[in-house]
Amino acid sequence: MLEIDDLHAGYGYSRVLFGVSLSIGDGEIVGLLGRNGMGKSTTVKTIFGLLPATEGSIRFRGEDLIGRPPHRIARAGIGLVPEGRQVFPLLTVDQNLAAMERPGPGGGQIWVRDRVYEFFPQLAARKSNRGDQLSGGEQQMLAIGRALVMNPDLLVLDEATEGLAPSLRRVIWARLAELRSEGQSMLIIDGHVGEVLDLVDRAAILEKGEIVWEGSAPELIKSPQVRQTHLGVG
Repeated sequence: MLEIDDLHAGYGYSRVLFGVSLSIGDGEIVGLLGRNGMGKSTTVKTIFGLLPATEGSIRFRGEDLIGRPPHRIARAGIGLVPEGRQVFPLLTVDQNLAAMERPGPGGGQIWVRDRVYEFFPQLAARKSNRGDQLSGGEQQMLAIGRALVMNPDLLVLDEATEGLAPSLRRVIWARLAELRSEGQSMLIIDGHVGEVLDLVDRAAILEKGEIVWEGSAPELIKSPQVRQTHLGVG
C-alpha cells in the first residue's frame, strides 16, 4: 500500500531524514518508534507533502506522491490524525466532522458522522460544542473521527495518545484495536511503547533520521536490549 524508499528530507540546510525506507501493506499496522527529535514527525510531514523530500520516493498504491500538494495526497486515501490534534477550534464537533466527511478514493463511505458518534459516544454528547470547548481526550477523539470520515485506506496517527490521562489512553487504544479488527491499515507514532506493541504487526525504530531496527512486534517485545538501547525503555 505505502512504500517509502531511501527518503531524505530536512529543514533548510538541516537534514533530518537519511535514507528512510518503510512499507505498509493492506490491513497492516506499523508502529514508527523512536526518541523525541529522531525524525518521526518529519517522516509524517514528508509523506503528506507538508515538507519536500530531497531524495527518495513515496508511493501509495503504486502512485508517486512526491510533489503532490497535501490535499491531493489526502484525497488519494491517506488520513492524518496530526500531532497536537489541530481540531478547528471555532467549529462545533459536528461541523468539524462535516467539513471532512466524504467518500473514500474508491467511492465507498463506511464512515459517516453517525458512525463516529457510535464509535465515540463522548462526542455524541458534545456534538454542539466548539472544538476549543473540548477536553484533550475529546479533541483527540474528534481528530480521529475527522480522519475516519474521509474514509481513508491508510490512517496515520502522529502521537496517538500524547498528553492524555491513562483512562483516556485506554479508550483510544481500545478504539484503535476495533479499527484493526475491521482491517484498517495504520501507521502509528506514540511514545507509549508497550501499548503500541500490543496493537501493531510490525515496528520500525528511527534514530537520528535512520531506521536502525525493523521487525515484528513480538520480536521487539522479546528484545529488551533493543528497546533500552534505542528507545530508553525496558
